[in-house]
Amino acid sequence: MAARYLSSEGDPDHDPSILKFSRIEEVEDTPVFQERVAYLEGQMKQNKEEVKALIAYAGAYSHAGNEYAEAGKAFAAKAEDFGRVMPAMQSVASGLKNLHSLLQMMTTQVTNDIVKPLEAELGEIRGNKTLKASMDSAADDFYSSLNKSLTLRSDA
Repeated sequence: MAARYLSSEGDPDHDPSILKFSRIEEVEDTPVFQERVAYLEGQMKQNKEEVKALIAYAGAYSHAGNEYAEAGKAFAAKAEDFGRVMPAMQSVASGLKNLHSLLQMMTTQVTNDIVKPLEAELGEIRGNKTLKASMDSAADDFYSSLNKSLTLRSDA
C-alpha cells in the first residue's frame, strides 16, 4: 500500500476512527483512506457550490444597494434644490444624503468583507482540485511501477 499524507480535524457526524486526523501524518492508501478522501471531495464540492451562491447573492445585494444609494443621492440633491422654495426640504435632503452615504458605505463593506474573502475561498477550493489531480497522478504512477515490478519478479 502506498503512503499518503492527510490533514484534517475530522467531522463529528462520522466515525472518528475513519475521519479524524489532528495533524499531517502518514496514512496507508487503504479503503478507509479512500473513503475519507471521497468524503472530503464531496464536502469540497458542496462548499464550492455554497460559496458560489453566497458570492452571487452578496454581489447582487451590493449592486442593488449601490443603485439604490445613487438614486437616493439624486433624490436628495433635487430635494435640496427644492429647499430654496420650501426650507423644510433642506433638512429632509440632508438626512437623505447621510442615509444614502451610509448605505453606500455598507454595500462597499459587503463587497470588501464578504465577497472578496469568499472569492479567495473559492480560489482555494479550485487549488485543491489541482492538488488532488497531482496526487492521483502520483498514485497512478506508483501503482503502475509496482505492477511492472511485480510482473518482472513473477517472470523471473
